[in-house]
Amino acid sequence: MARKLAISEFRDVAITFTGTFPVDGYKAALGLVEEIEGDYAANPVFVDLVATTVLIAGAANDKLYQFSLDTTIATGVYIFTFSQVVDPSTL
Repeated sequence: MARKLAISEFRDVAITFTGTFPVDGYKAALGLVEEIEGDYAANPVFVDLVATTVLIAGAANDKLYQFSLDTTIATGVYIFTFSQVVDPSTL
């Protein structure tokens, strides 16, 4: 069965992860990269992120994954540094 490709799947990216965290966190981070890449493909004006704190929801509704994210969008470089798992009820 053919699978529909997202806009983001037509460009190579380099993704680096630092830290130990659940597989769900990796999936959440990859989802964010796909979202950013899709936005960049539609409108190539995007400000790079430097040590920006991001909270990303995974498949589990009771967890958010906090990362520090650095990007170089023009070259497709993403560096995720894991900080912690956050309980959404504490926000």
